[in-house]
Amino acid sequence: ESIANALAGGPGNVGALGTASKDVLDLIDTFQSIPAYVPSVTYPNNSLGNGMKLIAQLLKENLGLRFFHIRYGGFDTHSEQNVNNYHSNRLQNISKSLDALYNDLVTLGFADDTIFVVFTEFGRTAYENGSDGTDHGSVHPVLVLGNGVVGGLTTAHPNMDPTDLTAQKQPKMVTDFRNVWGTITVKWLGETMANIFPCYASFTDLGFLG
Repeated sequence: ESIANALAGGPGNVGALGTASKDVLDLIDTFQSIPAYVPSVTYPNNSLGNGMKLIAQLLKENLGLRFFHIRYGGFDTHSEQNVNNYHSNRLQNISKSLDALYNDLVTLGFADDTIFVVFTEFGRTAYENGSDGTDHGSVHPVLVLGNGVVGGLTTAHPNMDPTDLTAQKQPKMVTDFRNVWGTITVKWLGETMANIFPCYASFTDLGFLG
């Protein structure tokens, strides 16, 4: 810590590294000072549920944090995708964890100021492979949840007719992901598309935020 404090604010990359290190150490000290949290709901006792509970705790402490990202892996299922209900159990855990966080935020008074975005880094194929699994796909759904969200399907479901798939046997994309994030950026965060996707000139407000 003394090294970071000595370097912080100095010139060049070393000074920048010192400042960043000092900020991280200060944040760790802040986290250690946070009192134990007793939620108003029961969270699933796993990594995702515990992560959701931590979000509620940090919001309650009003530390100035606005954005939270939780990774939940285990969906790269090229074989035996739903043996022992593996896939469906993971989806159920997402549902239960989000439900717990939402209801906890209702109690804390933050529900109206929060939206949840559930997305993945890649989709899965619509067809099953020869190993009772699915492979990497080119399209996937994005879920946006919260009191400020207009419910329902924002765009039409991709056509699943085998004669209307792409050459790679994928459903055709119906929404550019930049329109999803653009809608959130403009309508929820009050930012401009030019600052987020400066080279994207075809932005369409998808209308899922009032």
